Amino acid sequence: MGLVWGIMDKNTKGRKMTNIEKFDLYAGKILATLYEEFPVRKNLRYLSDFGDVDGRIFASTLEWLIDSDFIECRNQTMDDDLVIGARLTLKGLELLKQKPKTLQKSFGESLKEYAKKGIDAGITTTVNDILSSSFAFVSKLMG
Repeated sequence: MGLVWGIMDKNTKGRKMTNIEKFDLYAGKILATLYEEFPVRKNLRYLSDFGDVDGRIFASTLEWLIDSDFIECRNQTMDDDLVIGARLTLKGLELLKQKPKTLQKSFGESLKEYAKKGIDAGITTTVNDILSSSFAFVSKLMG
């Protein structure tokens, strides 16, 4: 029941992906993996567990997800590409549990489905929806 990972999105048609495209894709893959494992913590080896990735962008994506309180980890070591004890935070889980009117499934279930089928375009679209929802969610709390 593993997830399918690949670097090239079919929509890029062989062109090199931009950093933001990689970020969206990697964030989706990380969130899908942790959603599938929740509530169990998971050790992530991003260069070996996620296939052919840009290590610098992947590590930066992980760092951003941690800094933005979507995920937590017990330890992150950049030298050996290991994240120890990664898990969704309450904020991350709440966002992935949301079921927008436009989808029949929650964001988390949609990410899992796209990841299992290797549909990178679906992953990136869902991540954009999640981040938009996150902004609206935080704005409501602050407003």
